[in-house]
Amino acid sequence: MARSELLHLGRRTASLSVSVENRQGQLVAHGTATLIVLAGAADLG
Repeated sequence: MARSELLHLGRRTASLSVSVENRQGQLVAHGTATLIVLAGAADLG
């Protein structure tokens, strides 16, 4: 099972983490990401 968590959401960046566990509940993978939030059409008008 994979679970994600939003760590931070700012005006221009978002930070996330994800953990993957097997059926026994053991952690088998963990990752983090920092993303750039781009302006959408609503922001440009």
